[in-house]
Amino acid sequence: MSTNNNLEKMYDARLEKQLNKVYRFDNGIMSLKQFFERVKPVCKKVYTNEYSSKRICLEYKKLKNPKKTYAIFYNESSFIAVSKMVYDYYSEVEERK
Repeated sequence: MSTNNNLEKMYDARLEKQLNKVYRFDNGIMSLKQFFERVKPVCKKVYTNEYSSKRICLEYKKLKNPKKTYAIFYNESSFIAVSKMVYDYYSEVEERK
């Protein structure tokens, strides 16, 4: 077996593990994969946070390098923050449609 093939299998296994993780949603308890099959995500966006969540000297510290948060929107105002791996998977699925 080649190293690339092993890496692809490991990546696929990590992705499946993240997609099959169970969460509590308004619709009930289900995996992330089941939830997105049911609600059909509307759009996907990348957020950049300019400020850290830590308060230092009663002021929020502005980050030198804004950190990215990946989110999948399932209606106009609601979204789920996901890992980059899950975000990439759903953006590829959306491109294939």
